[in-house]
Amino acid sequence: EGGVRMPLIARWPGKIPAGATSAQFVSLVDMIATFAALTGQSLPADAAEDSFNLLPAFLGTDGSRPIRESIVLKAAAFQLALRSGRWKFIDRPASASAPAANDIAPPGQLYDLEADPAETADVAAQHPEIATQLKAQLDALVRASRTAPVRDAGDRSTPADWTQP
Repeated sequence: EGGVRMPLIARWPGKIPAGATSAQFVSLVDMIATFAALTGQSLPADAAEDSFNLLPAFLGTDGSRPIRESIVLKAAAFQLALRSGRWKFIDRPASASAPAANDIAPPGQLYDLEADPAETADVAAQHPEIATQLKAQLDALVRASRTAPVRDAGDRSTPADWTQP
């Protein structure tokens, strides 16, 4: 996942505790909603459709709840990929050298990034149910044309809400 799995380092004296870490799954696109929240701005429902507010992760108020469940990525040759937890699903046929269980072709390629961060072994044939589930999730996100929930007036925090616990 070179170029995809990168650290995000933030410094904000008095707000972000020195040395704090977060295991939140984030994307550069999340900075749009984060900066909007930081400046007290509201984003229209049709703007930054894939952006999540990261301030809870920065301020240490995110608890154990994930800010985002997944992320849609561009794969090679204009194909899409979905990263969700330990899994990465690429929406393209599996290679001919990886036959599927029961001779049913999996819907795409699947990689276990905890065991194989270099994506050297397509495990879709060993986990067809996960590949099928992630394919359905990716298709639903493409149909919805967004990954972030539709925002309403009550969906934005304000600077007054950004206090340390």
